[in-house]
Amino acid sequence: MDSNSDILYHELFGEASDDDLEFLDDFEEPIPGLVIYRNVQSIEQCSQYFSWLTSEYFSNTSKKVNQGMHFGALTDPNTPLGRLSQICTTLSGLLPASVLSRSVLFDQAIINLYDRGEGIGDHVDLLRFEDGVVGFSFGGSAIMRMRRVDDMQRAATYARELESEDPEEVTVRLDAGDVYAMSGEARYHVGYSTADWKKHTLTPSIANSQAIEWIFLVDALNFSFWSDQPRQYSVTLDGKTYHGYWTLCAAVNRALAAGIPITDAAYYAKASDEELADVFRGDSVESIPLLGERIGVLREVGRVLVDKYQGRFSNLLACCEGSAQRLVNLVVTEFMCFRDEHQFHGRPVAMYKRAQILVADIWACFEGKGLGRFVDIDSITMFADYR
Repeated sequence: MDSNSDILYHELFGEASDDDLEFLDDFEEPIPGLVIYRNVQSIEQCSQYFSWLTSEYFSNTSKKVNQGMHFGALTDPNTPLGRLSQICTTLSGLLPASVLSRSVLFDQAIINLYDRGEGIGDHVDLLRFEDGVVGFSFGGSAIMRMRRVDDMQRAATYARELESEDPEEVTVRLDAGDVYAMSGEARYHVGYSTADWKKHTLTPSIANSQAIEWIFLVDALNFSFWSDQPRQYSVTLDGKTYHGYWTLCAAVNRALAAGIPITDAAYYAKASDEELADVFRGDSVESIPLLGERIGVLREVGRVLVDKYQGRFSNLLACCEGSAQRLVNLVVTEFMCFRDEHQFHGRPVAMYKRAQILVADIWACFEGKGLGRFVDIDSITMFADYR
């Protein structure tokens, strides 16, 4: 790694640290009593629950709130919360028999609604309540950080002591449709939180102009990571193997660590097909899906940035003066590859999926401050996606 590339890499990710998060793609129950079921709900079902919950608990408030509460037995299967309680009894091994044998399985629910970059603060669930906590995820992906807390007295002050502690940590990704349960040891001896955008091992941990270029590159290439081949594209970095979207992040970080300035528009606008193919090489013979299309995207956006914005997406961002809508409109105007517009019965329909994800990622990385402050961030819509 040359000195300039070394500076670029550490501007994005800082120095290596023993307390970097361990991200588990395939959960292997490292904490007794923690059980996760994947894809219990379809995207359509998640959307229905999400709509009902937001309408029921968050529509009649004049100020921004992110938590609603329900008290009372959740036993009526004709209500959404009652159906969720019923689902818990159908998932084998989700909860122990001692919990399932209760006459009323659950008698309260907490509904959390977080913007991208927000999350639950570090805590241990209140000890005075009975065993068994179940969570359903209906919105965007989140990362749950879990740390063991052996001393029951210390659990009461866990959040306050966290900054001076460096406990071993396990992280688990939760996607829409997933269900997790904590009982026994996981219920009473583990502190947890949902981490913000910068807490993931692969995303920039330092919010600066270099992070802006990283985000733009990754979001420009954030499409279609699946193929019809029986063996899917994967990238291993620092001993961990990634699939799907995370392969892209891992490949970009691998290139930066090797001294390749892949986030520099001047580089990827003119790099050869062979050089770019090597950047996105997989662990085996499978290459990243749609490699040719991705190379075309890099050439397109690279030329625009070099010709009009001194090679920096951060210069384009500055033109938007803190407006998310201006940024979306400028991105889809300047870059054809972001302009996902279609015709439906003769009428134009604009999705602008990646353009809006780009805004949301910048906002989350900077926690709504500085380069990531958008006065109209609430105008960004729910992103269309596929699964």
